[in-house]
Amino acid sequence: MTDDVVAWARARSPMEWLALATGLVVFGHIGWDDTLWDARFQLVLHLIAIGAILVLGMFAARGHALPRTPLDLPLLALLAAFALATLSALNIGMSLRAMASIAAYAAMLPVAILAVRHRPSWVGLVVSVPILLLSIPILVSLLRRRLEWITVGAPGIPPLRLPSEVTSFGSVAVPPFVIIPAWALAGLIERPLLRRTVRTSLVVIGIPLVILSGSRSAWLAIAAGFTIGVLPWAWRQRHRLGPRGLSGRGAVAGVVALLVASLGLALVLPRLTAVSSLLYRGALWRDTLAAWSADPLLGVGPGFMPYARQAAAADFSFPVRQPHSHNLPLGVLGDAGLVGLAAALILIGTLALVAGPWRSRTPIGRTAASVLLGLGIGGLFEDLTFLPGFNLLAILLVAVALLDAREVSWSAVRIAPGIRMTVFAAGGGAIALVLVGAMIIADAGAVAYRAGTDRAADGDLVSATAWLARAVEIDRWHPAGPRALAVAADAAGDPLLALHAARQATLLNPGDATAWINLALLCEADGDAACAAKAGEEAAATARYLAPELLNAAMLLERLGRTRSADEAYRLSLLTQTATSFVLDWPRSIVIGEGTLPEISDPSWQLNLLLARHAMGEPVEPAEIEDPAVRAFAHAMNAERQEAEAWLARALDERADEVRTHDINVILRDVWGLPIDDAVRLASTVRGRAFPNRELEVGVPSVVFDIGSFRAYPRDGFVRSALRLATRPPFPWTLQMVLPPMPAATPDHPGTGGAG
Repeated sequence: MTDDVVAWARARSPMEWLALATGLVVFGHIGWDDTLWDARFQLVLHLIAIGAILVLGMFAARGHALPRTPLDLPLLALLAAFALATLSALNIGMSLRAMASIAAYAAMLPVAILAVRHRPSWVGLVVSVPILLLSIPILVSLLRRRLEWITVGAPGIPPLRLPSEVTSFGSVAVPPFVIIPAWALAGLIERPLLRRTVRTSLVVIGIPLVILSGSRSAWLAIAAGFTIGVLPWAWRQRHRLGPRGLSGRGAVAGVVALLVASLGLALVLPRLTAVSSLLYRGALWRDTLAAWSADPLLGVGPGFMPYARQAAAADFSFPVRQPHSHNLPLGVLGDAGLVGLAAALILIGTLALVAGPWRSRTPIGRTAASVLLGLGIGGLFEDLTFLPGFNLLAILLVAVALLDAREVSWSAVRIAPGIRMTVFAAGGGAIALVLVGAMIIADAGAVAYRAGTDRAADGDLVSATAWLARAVEIDRWHPAGPRALAVAADAAGDPLLALHAARQATLLNPGDATAWINLALLCEADGDAACAAKAGEEAAATARYLAPELLNAAMLLERLGRTRSADEAYRLSLLTQTATSFVLDWPRSIVIGEGTLPEISDPSWQLNLLLARHAMGEPVEPAEIEDPAVRAFAHAMNAERQEAEAWLARALDERADEVRTHDINVILRDVWGLPIDDAVRLASTVRGRAFPNRELEVGVPSVVFDIGSFRAYPRDGFVRSALRLATRPPFPWTLQMVLPPMPAATPDHPGTGGAG
């Protein structure tokens, strides 16, 4: 065996070793979440893509046969649609770099077909083994959290989802969308024993990850793919599915299956009935459609929707910051309009027609096609196309499906001399130069930006300012650059540069409330009251939920004498940020009223409503509160201990997986003079990190991360004069400040849960 391995290794050419190493690097690290945050890894990924395209070009130039498929023309049409959208884009610089990525992914299809045809086992191993190795520690981490749940004495079975869980691939919902394609591609491994070992390992690791992901989109994708894949088999076996006599073994198997199904249903039912993520997606889709409506035919242009969506959101609707649209068709519609959506549907329809499961000749091809269809259906609610590794998995599945359906022909590229070929080559070369140039600018700017935020993380704001200024000079189109520069320059003592950068940040992204509040505060410091007032109003209108923009806008507008706007901003801050009343007392009473926020689905607004009413001296009505933990706190605010204990017990029974429940449990037990050690351990387990010490002093971080742009910002993203929402004691200990002295426990109500 060892001699065979040595002989195999010696037989490999340097180019083959390079290809193997590249595949392992991509699927083992730089194809996943970390790369989205690190421009240096993105640069490596882009160089790999260019290298693959150059190798493909060398093959063509040397007369080697290259693949041709029925997808070629629809794919070119989709590229043309994105190119048209780029020409009319809201931000040409952002769209050009996105167009370069789209073109590179399109070029990966022939590369994938060549790899699968000539080295199927390599493809199967290089893809599946790194994903398997990355998945093992993910599963261990998730299981450890559930074991902690049991050991700390939490009620009931551990929930599918717990807060603060992330993976190497991204959020906890992502692994199923990675493991399932990897399992399908592992079928390419030619040695039966090795293939079975890898696929079995992926199943053993994948099943619990699929369950614990709590991803209904993944479950839908699996159900759809399984149904599509099993239908042909079921049809062939239909004559065997007639009624039969029930044996004892069959009865036992039926009972066991029923018990397993019941346990599974009990486990997943709470997740299946959760509506918060659907409401969140609804808000995301609403803002995406609002941005798209500015140009229905061609959309906003690729690569700019995360920012266009913020700018298009209605005032005071608390826009969502996300890098994608959680819906593949809607994402294409937003980026390339109706033209792009039509081209994409033609491409998908062609793929389904020529390489669907019904056209497959072997189980490997049928599996690949079924998984693709499942991913497409899951893509109606989940969009992972921002992950390079996921895109490459999908492209490899397409290659397998096409080859298995015998829809790939092979021919050498014939270059006939003439004016037409010269014009074609010149035009193609010019387009390639533009796209490569856009990528170079984007990568150079991003690397300089990363250097700047790294310096900021080290506390060197002067050096950070220099690097960020360089990043903005290189890349004048990315909205993150000037916003970060404004913060760094202000901290480094350069107010003029900070003010100029803040103005540029609001021009590039008019929906960025943080950029607006920075501009407002810098304008005020510069003596420009009109600019400060206008920016303050915009900051309030575009503010995020649970963020400090509204409170800063209220304070600024109050100083400028805009009482009505200041009152409304402070009221909204009370209703959207728990710390508001603990950070800033308001000089006037404001009517809170019902305090409902139709745009917000997060139950935390109910706690905000209680604190807002307390701050304004309005009565607290526990019966109006639906969340049991918050209702318990409302009773505690009214010194109604027995009712508070009853509702707190209900919260621990019904919503034990929510951080808010355990925050309130710890606070009320402490106020009631009950031991809190066990309650704190339980709260820490649910949080995924230590429960805050009441003496903790929260400072300004060195950097903060924004998922909407995959960029870090210096400090907390705000200039020095911004009001922070830090309190001492930290939240949730601040909640004790609004509670009256509690009566002693009665014999019938000795306290709630978590005895120390």
